[in-house]
Amino acid sequence: MTGTPEVPYFPVHIMELDRLGKKTLGEGTGIQEVDHPQFRDKEYMKRRDEIAALGINYSMKDPTLPYLEYNDLEKQVWKTCYEKLMPLMEKHACEECLYTLGEMEKHCGFKSSNIPQLEDISRYIMKATGWRLKPVGGLLSQREFLNGLAFRTFHSTQYIRHHSKPFYTPEPDIVHELFGHAAMFAHKNFAEFSQQIGLASLGADEAEIARLGAIYWFTIEFGQCLEKGERKSYGAGINSSVDEILNAVSDKPKILPLDCKLIA
Repeated sequence: MTGTPEVPYFPVHIMELDRLGKKTLGEGTGIQEVDHPQFRDKEYMKRRDEIAALGINYSMKDPTLPYLEYNDLEKQVWKTCYEKLMPLMEKHACEECLYTLGEMEKHCGFKSSNIPQLEDISRYIMKATGWRLKPVGGLLSQREFLNGLAFRTFHSTQYIRHHSKPFYTPEPDIVHELFGHAAMFAHKNFAEFSQQIGLASLGADEAEIARLGAIYWFTIEFGQCLEKGERKSYGAGINSSVDEILNAVSDKPKILPLDCKLIA
């Protein structure tokens, strides 16, 4: 019986994804960076709550994803990140990621002077692999997030990180979602792998969710691959962070072959 500890509730139809994402994890509940300035800036948090409401109130029945008019400060943060990240990604990101970023520049308004709308990115990915973006108010529980992947749906935030630290955020934001995740969901093999993790999460117990989350973390979030003998990044957590890219290509991290039994 679903909805019990033995068989936790899980969606069985894509329209049931409306039940997910109504509660998000905040400071101290899934996000440990309690001293980050965004949590102390009342004006920033008020704006973030306004943007988060767009995702919380979105329904899968809506004809389009919510449109957001970003303000000048938000656009400046995006521009700063874009101009720093793109040269690094061109050197260190995998070919598939770079190809998609180029296509999004051509067709989705992905450029330094413009924060793309989720609707435009979602339409592009849908044509490529049948995946879609679904706006969400913030960080989801591991279970809800993985459940969405089963339906080829990626829960994406729309707000942008705090202006005082443009190269770091303790939680996902539009820079992380688009530079990191969206660029890879347009590729068949990556998209199918992501869905398999999602399908395995449906009705899984807590131990299984933790194992699947670990696989997701060491691949989709922080995965690297060999490309023509060079180490390249495809993980969203690497490709959307200046510090993570530089760390990933240094001799600091210990690089191990992918072993799902070991990491989980």
